[in-house]
Amino acid sequence: MDEKNERDYYMLIRVATFLEDAASLGIAGVVGLEDIRGLFGNAMIQHYFGLYKPYIEHEPQRQPQLFPNFRRLAREETNR
Repeated sequence: MDEKNERDYYMLIRVATFLEDAASLGIAGVVGLEDIRGLFGNAMIQHYFGLYKPYIEHEPQRQPQLFPNFRRLAREETNR
């Protein structure tokens, strides 16, 4: 992977990691999931989950626990 692709990949994966971390804090009760949803909004969460969903669903073959909390946050947003 060349340097530009490495930077782009890092930025792309960083967004999903940030949402995973935010969801983890909400699930752990450090902040409320409602606070996270209020801050980012359903549209933004669903937008990014839609972008990452093919990768997230393909990768469990190699990484079974890839973004479980981001998945849960997106699922719960859909079911609201």
